[in-house]
Amino acid sequence: MDRRHFLALAGTGTTHALTGCLATTDSPGTRTDDGTASPTTTDPDDPTPEGDPPRLVVSDVSTARMALRSGAHLDVVGDETEQFVTFAVRPAEGTLDGVGARELPERFTVELDGVRYPKRSDSVVDTFGDPVTVGVPVPLDVTPTEGRVVLTDGPDAPTDWSLDENVLGALAHPARFTVESFDLPETVSNPNAIDVAVTVQNGGEGGGEFLAELGVATISDVSEIRFDVPAGESVRYDTQLSSHGVTDQQTLPVVFDWGYGRLRREVPVEEPTGETDESRERETTQSEDERGGGER
Repeated sequence: MDRRHFLALAGTGTTHALTGCLATTDSPGTRTDDGTASPTTTDPDDPTPEGDPPRLVVSDVSTARMALRSGAHLDVVGDETEQFVTFAVRPAEGTLDGVGARELPERFTVELDGVRYPKRSDSVVDTFGDPVTVGVPVPLDVTPTEGRVVLTDGPDAPTDWSLDENVLGALAHPARFTVESFDLPETVSNPNAIDVAVTVQNGGEGGGEFLAELGVATISDVSEIRFDVPAGESVRYDTQLSSHGVTDQQTLPVVFDWGYGRLRREVPVEEPTGETDESRERETTQSEDERGGGER
């Protein structure tokens, strides 16, 4: 099995370590051929839409094993038995307000060979990105011959966008990720520079993008990382984490969450030797002064 090593220090170069507000990107080989598909109506009496375009436009249809869900902040979601059909949603004119964007998952379904999804898990939406991205969960073991994204609610419904051969092929050959290692130092001396490495293996028939939250949980919004893992390979991802200025804790909680798996490690923080010696010297001087004052 081939092994590849990717080094990405946070904040440098083209790092894949991302902060909380980001847009979902597509895995290689799963994007539609063009950016925007032409919508078609599902009304048999009017097969070709005429007049004004739909108020919502779907583009960048792709597949993913994990997706981002907006709440107070972004969370990575996923399930061992599911994958996502993801797509960008833009208004034909104007902009989406916050309420309208959050309601998008309720307005769309994905139809594969006549079966509509979601069935078990709920659809998700990343409202922090531009454009807004919707993710519809479908089974991991589907082998569709045809499919479409369907707008089922609203003044433009019903409208659909066909899935191309690339997306159908990616659905039939998904990535299957296994976390092989999560490496942290035994102790850290600088809480704002914690070296971390994760290794992920892809046992699936198709390549994919591994998406996870990885960070020091001294704040509620842990950053996301993403990197490609080709089929049949393992990829090691190195980065450096920060405690976000928190330096008064004896241990730092490091969280690694990829939607359908989660690991948490407590890393002890070393007490700086120089500060300890100075502290002891100050305590000794203070003690001697107090004794001298008492004798007087």
